[in-house]
Amino acid sequence: MGIKKKVTAKEVADLAGVSLSTISQTFNNPNRVGEENRKKVLESARKLGYEVPKRQKKIYGLIGLLIERWVETTLVNPFYSFVIKGMLDGANKNGYTIMIETIDKDEIVFPKMIKDGLIDGILLVGRVRLEYVQLLQGKNVPFVLVDHYIPNTNVNYVLSDGRMGAFNGTQYLIDNGHRKIGLVGGPGDLVTINEREEGFRSALEKNGLTYNPKWRVEGNFEFESARQAMTKFVKSSAPGTRPTAYFCVNDLMALGSIQAYRDAGLKVPEDASFMGFDNIEVSFNANLYKSTLTTVGVRKEDLGEKAVELLKELIAHPDKDPTKTILPTELVIRETVKPV
Repeated sequence: MGIKKKVTAKEVADLAGVSLSTISQTFNNPNRVGEENRKKVLESARKLGYEVPKRQKKIYGLIGLLIERWVETTLVNPFYSFVIKGMLDGANKNGYTIMIETIDKDEIVFPKMIKDGLIDGILLVGRVRLEYVQLLQGKNVPFVLVDHYIPNTNVNYVLSDGRMGAFNGTQYLIDNGHRKIGLVGGPGDLVTINEREEGFRSALEKNGLTYNPKWRVEGNFEFESARQAMTKFVKSSAPGTRPTAYFCVNDLMALGSIQAYRDAGLKVPEDASFMGFDNIEVSFNANLYKSTLTTVGVRKEDLGEKAVELLKELIAHPDKDPTKTILPTELVIRETVKPV
């Protein structure tokens, strides 16, 4: 009995009356093939017993990394710099090269690498507009959102469990006897930050405490914005009316708020305790900030590596169902929280 000859793509193309390119697109990018041709190809493949070859895991070996220019210092931001480091490590392990581009928050313009189809997939870091994601879906290019997601969309993302992290951080303040707890928050257009604020409020509610909007100090996630906002808050409030502790949605604003307290001649944690979020490197540099910051730790480099691994799977299997990866956080206890 002889060995059965393997059916080729050309044989399927001849039977279906289409080009070899149509065969490839049918099994790798079906959305690019018309319904009539797709049916012809599938029927011919079934009749001939054609085995679809596994798609190459990469074509060009290039991954596009897109970052919205909503913060001028994104690329050197203490948080995102470690996320990007994780991406670079993950790309190196998997044989990819990363091309970095920034995109304007007010325009929907694809970088040249996307227009020319020179990349295998895309990583989008931080906030990105819904309209941009929707147009990107139409390009049939695998992509993963990192440290961000858009509700009610069927896309791939990797992020930290901000809601539970904030809940645990706030609970730690409550466990240390604090009942008057303020919030250092940010603008309401970032879903991941909103979840941290939701976790904060959930912890208060669980413990029978009431959220006081008068104790909310708002910045734009940067050190100086929080320093200025907290300075204004301290000057406008009497000592006995202020919170005994603050939950801050990121470390930079926690450190800026602490600086405002010290500028006013107040002590941390004696006059107020502070809980941060992210565990960026400067949060544990006592030489810079006199005391190390108690915070909620995020696995920043893991975010980057996991995103590359997920994108690699999507490149190899473009029809794979969207994956939602949520990484746990951890409480990092240091010196800025004092029991009362």
